Amino acid sequence: MLTINLAESSQTVSSFMQARSYDVPVLLDTNDAVAIEYGVSGIPMTFFIGRDGTIKYIKRGQFLSLAELQNSLNTIA
Repeated sequence: MLTINLAESSQTVSSFMQARSYDVPVLLDTNDAVAIEYGVSGIPMTFFIGRDGTIKYIKRGQFLSLAELQNSLNTIA
């Protein structure tokens, strides 16, 4: 799992992650280059990448349950 933060400072992101005890890598997209490249139209947005490196599925919005996440994973398995 990898997260990408859009347009915020490293200090803001670090404070957010620490306050919630999140421990996942966060890439900083301070100039929106990644968002533009991937056509991000809103956040959150989740990209499921296959073993071959291609985007298999895109989920716009938050997952409302663990079951919904699992169903998404099953579609690309």
